[in-house]
Amino acid sequence: MKYRQASPCPAMLSRGRAKHMSDEKKTTTRRFLRRTAIYGGVFLLSFAATVYWSFPYSSITNRMVGEVEQALGISLEMSSISPYRGLGIRARDVIAISGDEEGKEQRVVFDVVTARLRLLETLISGPSVAFDVRSELGRVRGRANQTRDAILGIDMEIEGLSLGRIPGLSESIGIGLIGEASGAVTMSMPSGRIEDLSGTFDVRIDGAGLGGGMVGGSAGSRSSSARTSRGAPGSVMEMLRGATVPPIDFGDIEPRIVAEAGSIRLEPPLEIASADLDAQVTGTLELRENISTSRADMTFRLRPTDRFWEENQMLAGLAQAIMRQAEQSDGFYAYHLHGALSRPTLRPAR
Repeated sequence: MKYRQASPCPAMLSRGRAKHMSDEKKTTTRRFLRRTAIYGGVFLLSFAATVYWSFPYSSITNRMVGEVEQALGISLEMSSISPYRGLGIRARDVIAISGDEEGKEQRVVFDVVTARLRLLETLISGPSVAFDVRSELGRVRGRANQTRDAILGIDMEIEGLSLGRIPGLSESIGIGLIGEASGAVTMSMPSGRIEDLSGTFDVRIDGAGLGGGMVGGSAGSRSSSARTSRGAPGSVMEMLRGATVPPIDFGDIEPRIVAEAGSIRLEPPLEIASADLDAQVTGTLELRENISTSRADMTFRLRPTDRFWEENQMLAGLAQAIMRQAEQSDGFYAYHLHGALSRPTLRPAR
């Protein structure tokens, strides 16, 4: 008996063709997506490379240098500039140059300075830059934002900032300072000028104190060398010129500094209680475009401990004779510091 093969029914043929067409469609879609991804990746890489190598780093750097000079009165020089993380720049051997009232230059060298544009924040609210500065002074990093209302805001962290290396700071008192500062700073400048600075400085200074040495000469081994400014005739610094002052330990201190419209004050007043002395510091600092010309108006109340006098008997007679005019009823000696940072005057407070 012969059997005849049954022909497939139309429904089965239809389902087979549909499955075949579906498989072909999926294959075509995969090829399209694969090619699109490849072409898109090549395009994005090419675009990124073009932006990276053609981005106007020099123009941005010149703009940033101009803003710094205008806001702080400091001119900048740098040995090399290179791209950094796409929309950023890295500068090496940056020299910040400022001058005092007498026209004397002060230079600070920064090993590496990086600045990178924060694209999303820039598109939403205005120019925003992340920065990182490393130098022999220490490290400062954070971000700077400028709103559409032209208000410049800066949030930064300070790490291991050496007080003895800050230009003008040791010179202002004639004796080298010691200590390392760390902390957080939040500030804003509505006009982009330092005279309008407002904000808070929450800082901790480890191992604060005076390094010791000859007043008006080089500081002792515990700090970097310092050159003093000339005190006014009859001022305490002028009378102490040439005297050798031992190292004085302030301990670890945590001053909180508040700035409002260019006026800086300690809030609350700083109190020091160490093995060498007890002290209280109050007053203000009025900022100027050139930092060295900023005006100080501060009062210091200090009382060396008995242990300090016993360990420095050779100094005790001279120091107590000079400080007698500043002695108050509670045993503290009070002094008033005023004038430009580059040339302050220290006299007994009334």
